[in-house]
Amino acid sequence: MIGDKLETILDYQQLIDQSIRRLGGYWRTLSGLARVTEEVGELAELLLTKEMDPDKIGGELADVFIISTCLANQFATDLTMEYEKIGLPTNVSEMECSNENVSVSDLLLALMRRAGTIARIINHYDGDKPMKRTEEKLSLGGQIAHFHQELFSFASALESTVFDHVAKTVRKNIKRDQNRFAITYDPITEPGAMESLELSTLFQQGSRFWSARPWDASQTTEQNLSVTQLTVDRFKKCAHAEGLDGLILTIPVLQQDAHAQFQLDPTRFSVINEQGTDQYGIYKIIPV
Repeated sequence: MIGDKLETILDYQQLIDQSIRRLGGYWRTLSGLARVTEEVGELAELLLTKEMDPDKIGGELADVFIISTCLANQFATDLTMEYEKIGLPTNVSEMECSNENVSVSDLLLALMRRAGTIARIINHYDGDKPMKRTEEKLSLGGQIAHFHQELFSFASALESTVFDHVAKTVRKNIKRDQNRFAITYDPITEPGAMESLELSTLFQQGSRFWSARPWDASQTTEQNLSVTQLTVDRFKKCAHAEGLDGLILTIPVLQQDAHAQFQLDPTRFSVINEQGTDQYGIYKIIPV
């Protein structure tokens, strides 16, 4: 049941995650990034109309919040913690943004600028653009928190609020978007390893971790390692910046030395062999 009156940013983050899982899972992060750009552009388009419809504005604000929160969820971001870092209230009833001396157009530009920073980070993680050695390494979670702050300010200037429309938009999306988008494997929602092997016991409660796709017995060792390597490579790029606690691998007992094939800097990561089952060994890659 999706309620309209949620109290905290954690409530909304969980609501959005639950709705995405009901739709089948997350899409590629680059697709999510494209949707953020699309939704911000639609906000700008509304500003160009002579008479702005409050419901349409509220719906677009909610769309921007939802899709950016999806990106945060895919990197296991604790938005409560990120909000607290920048002094943004985590209880939605306390979110008041004053924009007395800032124009709506300037607030939109600030939102677009922050969206550009998010794009740059995701392009480093999952795109084709390597990070420059001189470039400051920013946290995606932190930038999404700033992006939300810009969004709340923009909404306030339009005499609207984001949270009045999120639950309604989520309900609409669940009804409309079933089987609409191509769903891809995502390490935050991979059920096989975490459910069948109860991998959540490997970390303390509240830990943030990814899970690699379970071993597929119908494929060769080389094919399985190739798929897993893609997740390991993504994890290496973002684990420290995003504060991830670890990555879980499940490897058949006969292939337990396979983890050695993954290229990991021992000064930055450690591979721990955990108790598995009769068929699988469980490996935990943790940042050090």
